[in-house]
Amino acid sequence: MKRTNLGRNVILFLAVFVLYTSLIFAQEADPFALILSVKGEVILNHNQKLISAESGTLIFSGDILTTKDNSLAVIRFSDNGAITKLFSNGTLTVNLEKKDDGLVKKLKFGVGDLWSNVKDEFGSYSVETPTSVAAIKGTKFLTSVEAETGYSTIYVYAGSIEFRNEFGVIDIPAGNRGFSSGLVVPTSEPSDFNEVPQKIQKEIKAPIEIPVEQEKIKSEKKEKIEKSETQTETQEIQTASAETIPKSSGEKSGSLFPFPMTGGIGSVTIDNLVYSQIRLMPEFRIWKFGIGLDLEFLIDGDGKLRKEDWQHFDDYLNKFLYLQFAQKSDPFYFRLGGFPKVKFGQGLIMRDYTNMLNYPSHKQFGVEIAAKSRFFNLDRYDFGFDIFCPNVYDLDIFAGRIEAKPFKNFNIPFVKNIKIGLTGAADFNQLGAYEDNLDNYTIADSSSVSIIGLDYSLPVLTTKLFSLRHYGEGAQITDYGNGVIFPGFGAHFLIFDMNLEYRFFDKEFEPNYFSYLYDAERAYLRVDTLYTKKESLEDITATSQGWRGALTSNIGNIFDLSVAYEDMKGSELGKSIYAQLDLKKTFIPKLSHASARYSQTNVEDFRIWKSPTASLEAQVGYFISPGSLLIINYKERYEEIEDDELETITSYSFGVQFEF
Repeated sequence: MKRTNLGRNVILFLAVFVLYTSLIFAQEADPFALILSVKGEVILNHNQKLISAESGTLIFSGDILTTKDNSLAVIRFSDNGAITKLFSNGTLTVNLEKKDDGLVKKLKFGVGDLWSNVKDEFGSYSVETPTSVAAIKGTKFLTSVEAETGYSTIYVYAGSIEFRNEFGVIDIPAGNRGFSSGLVVPTSEPSDFNEVPQKIQKEIKAPIEIPVEQEKIKSEKKEKIEKSETQTETQEIQTASAETIPKSSGEKSGSLFPFPMTGGIGSVTIDNLVYSQIRLMPEFRIWKFGIGLDLEFLIDGDGKLRKEDWQHFDDYLNKFLYLQFAQKSDPFYFRLGGFPKVKFGQGLIMRDYTNMLNYPSHKQFGVEIAAKSRFFNLDRYDFGFDIFCPNVYDLDIFAGRIEAKPFKNFNIPFVKNIKIGLTGAADFNQLGAYEDNLDNYTIADSSSVSIIGLDYSLPVLTTKLFSLRHYGEGAQITDYGNGVIFPGFGAHFLIFDMNLEYRFFDKEFEPNYFSYLYDAERAYLRVDTLYTKKESLEDITATSQGWRGALTSNIGNIFDLSVAYEDMKGSELGKSIYAQLDLKKTFIPKLSHASARYSQTNVEDFRIWKSPTASLEAQVGYFISPGSLLIINYKERYEEIEDDELETITSYSFGVQFEF
């Protein structure tokens, strides 16, 4: 009871803290931009939802705009400091931030042609391409980025531009053009602009067409967007209320409910009683808040609701799948509830950890809070921190990280981009899963385990088609061994993401100690004795070294593939493998989706695919009628009950899921 009360107090404290912090952000409106006019097909990616953009659509920080063939989008920012035109087959990410000296407009331009007409004394404006950054104040210029190479060309029509990449910086005055390949210092030369396509030149000179009936954005708080009868080109764009939700927010149309929701029916057996199960999983999004619920109703043979699921504070708390504010890329982020996959640093300490290993039969309510430099006004070092606890009831497992770019202001190529991070993780009660029955077992070791690590990462090359980064990491398990990753390389090429790293491990060290299976491995029972995962470190009696490689890819938007392999020489660690296949779009009639995942770590021979460190999962979705899916879930893992004798632990479920 004491532990439950402690967990409840922690949750209440967190709720007050995150609500107070979120309201601080809500006191001022988010900066935004407005699409003045559209030609052809323009797509807006807002909060991972694709929207067909039109005149009057709002663009918020982090949104991505894409134009198709023969298309054009004209954008004006909320401070009236710039007009931007995105031409055909272009991709533009808009990042906005309010500061004391005005609105900071950072545009990340991936491919195509982009016209910018920037006023002086209206904050700052910059355009980042795969191979360069152009910083501007009071100028007119055209940016062109080649799709195949990411090579960038700047045509300066008025004013001047600071044009830079990793190797140097130059100033480009009006009447000149600059070029950057990302491999050497940018260059410039005089230009008469004749090489700019006539169609683009015509659009640059064309007046901006703003349709009648375009939405007018009010500035008063707590007011909704109102439509005006007319709007002229000279109309000033006022700051939108923080509570204003644009119609382009990606609300699902034609749905039975005004929010996404899935549901299912089935049956479950508890204490030898069979219950009919109804499950509803709605999701809500308001401003930067996201809420996911998991409402399970169990009905007995007499048609009565199972009261045991609705009696205590904990029962109601477990109805939340998640409560989230913002994204990890934002200045401040938090999430409460379930975490499917968590990674810290380069993954030497914690990779793919989940507090949902036995979900939904066993639910854990976790918390993660992260903040970046903009939240602390420490932009010059890109400082940030991240704190994670997978179960606020027990408060036994913790992980945390701080990171920064300490050399950011040295202005030395490569060196200024080095990011250094410090990670720590600990389990203060490895026997937590057995705590209610400890008197029934002999306990070998009940002490805690903690790990600390230091890592760095460095971007080496970034182009449209190919990017390369270098990294390294070291970690020490307190009172046990240590391990090092060096060198490590990560690359992106076309549809592939790859990692390759060399590993050096001391005796009594296990990489990725907090793994996907950690909640099952942290304590295990042999006969009548409880052992901890930390004790198994003593079985690693020799040093080891070897390679680890990983590959992920999306193949034709049909399936996602992830594969990882590790081969360590010189110790008991041996080989490890991980593979996951997600079928997203199928040609099999009525098959909605299918996925399978298998992992096995630290074995000598993969021909023996069952081991205490192995797990197998699969899910299949099959349409039985429009909007109704038969969902089949299967999980399998293995526990060693005696020497060389394994018990297979399986769980499976069948149910019908409805898409409303």
